[in-house]
Amino acid sequence: DQKYISQKEQARILELVAALPAPRHRVLDAPCGYGRLSPGLAALGLDISNVDISTPMILRTCSRLERDGVRTYGVTADLFQGLPFGPDSFDGAVSVRMLHNWPEREKRVAVLKSFAAVVADWVVLTYYGNPLLHRAQFAWRKWAKPHARQSMAMISRSDFASEAAEAGFRIEHVESVLPVFHAQSIAVLRKVR
Repeated sequence: DQKYISQKEQARILELVAALPAPRHRVLDAPCGYGRLSPGLAALGLDISNVDISTPMILRTCSRLERDGVRTYGVTADLFQGLPFGPDSFDGAVSVRMLHNWPEREKRVAVLKSFAAVVADWVVLTYYGNPLLHRAQFAWRKWAKPHARQSMAMISRSDFASEAAEAGFRIEHVESVLPVFHAQSIAVLRKVR
C-alpha cells in the first residue's frame, strides 16, 4: 500500500501547491530526500531549493534533477538547527514524511519554527494523523512484533494545530491521503503575521 499512498500523496501535494495564491515561485523542499517532488514542482514553474541533512542525498538529488533539465539548488542543513537562509527567502516550503519520525513535540515544533524563519507565506507538509484503523494496526504490530520499530508519531489534529500555532502558523487545510484507513495527512499552513 505504500507505493499507492506515495503516488496519491505526491499528486495531491502538487495540486495543493498549484492552487495556492501567488506568490509561489521560490520553494524550499526540505527534507528533499531523493527529490521525488522536485520534478513536479519544477513543472509548475517553481524555483526549487533542496535541503537535506545528508550531503550524499543532496548530491544525488541535484545530479538527477540536472540530468532531467531541472534547475535546482542544494544545501546540506539540519532542520533542528535552523536553516541557513534569511527571512522570507522562500515563498513557501514543502516537507514530506518527516514529522511522523519525531514522537517528541519539541522536535516537531523546532522543525516548524525553522520553516517559519525562512518562508514568507506557506508550508505544505505531511504528518501522521491518528485514524482508528491505523491506530489499531500500530497497536497490533506492537503486540505481534515488540522489537520492530515503533517510533512513528501519530498526532491528533488538535495537537498538530497547537504545534503549528506555537511555530507561527495557522492551519488552512488538512486532509487524509486515504481517509479512515491510513494516517498520512497533508496540511497547508499559512504564516501568521
